[in-house]
Amino acid sequence: MRQKKEISDFERHIAILGHRDFYGLFAGRPELVNDIAWRVPESSPYKRWEWVKREELLERVEEYQQLGWTVWISLNDMEPGHMIVDSVRRISVIWFDVDAPRSDKTRPADEEEKLIAKLETEKLNNFLQRKYKAKCFLACSGNGWHLYCPIQTIELPTAKHSWDFNARLREWMKRVKEESGVEFDHTYNINRLVQPIGFPNLKIPHHPLPTYWYDKFDMGDIENAREQNATLLESILNVTGESTNKINKSISQPTRKHPTIEELMHRDKWCRDIYEGRWAQDGYPSRSEAELACVRELVYQGFTDAEINEVMMRCGIGKWQAAGESYRRNTIRKARLWESRKRR
Repeated sequence: MRQKKEISDFERHIAILGHRDFYGLFAGRPELVNDIAWRVPESSPYKRWEWVKREELLERVEEYQQLGWTVWISLNDMEPGHMIVDSVRRISVIWFDVDAPRSDKTRPADEEEKLIAKLETEKLNNFLQRKYKAKCFLACSGNGWHLYCPIQTIELPTAKHSWDFNARLREWMKRVKEESGVEFDHTYNINRLVQPIGFPNLKIPHHPLPTYWYDKFDMGDIENAREQNATLLESILNVTGESTNKINKSISQPTRKHPTIEELMHRDKWCRDIYEGRWAQDGYPSRSEAELACVRELVYQGFTDAEINEVMMRCGIGKWQAAGESYRRNTIRKARLWESRKRR
């Protein structure tokens, strides 16, 4: 009798992410930024953004790992091009990120901190099982734990559909966080990149951290989970609330004619560089200054406040998505004040 071939943790990860032809991949050499955390600087020459065919993905990840670079791959299926929410076309998994409670992000989590993250992830998993009868899979990500809940693939044919689902997912995540009592990242967008499970987490140089699945499972278990998680998916699709109302309003709001952000990026290299996150090379001292410059340009071109917020939520600089509503309002207000004074 032929023995069943054992599949690797990386193969399990790819199966959970769902079938796709291309994967977005980001790789880079981390550096210590402001003695606070290890990141790949925007201005670093040691980084790559790529679209990799499914059959070439394993080899590319291995190549960058051999260089000592950290690697992330796209969580969801996107059209090759820009790794933005607009480009996401298919969702095949719901993902949770529970980080270890480290006060110092420059060092790896110790065993006690990792155990706390694991117990919190198990608590979250138990909550999803009780409320939605969900079947999810736990993975150690190096400095924390991830929870993957495979679903039947849903199609997002246009950018409007992508942003609508993004808003519903974030609102649903917020409610799950409140009801479960578990602290996790509930504000990520669906164009998120994730650590490939089965490869070491190399975000902190000279400290390779193993990543692995907590339980062993096969392809059949993944497909069964997709069926079992129908109730979970339905609860996301049925979400309504402030965030979904805002996104729907911003999409449908009538505006005066102006170029799209894609058109601005096509005709202006400065706009493309700053919008895609390469702000340091243009001399901006901080992300706030870079985002203010970007918003000023949008104000000048005739974008409404709702359109500006929608465009900036896709911006590669990154502070807009992480900061609160007050920061966004003040940035738009400053940009409009600057523009009004310039015209006097």
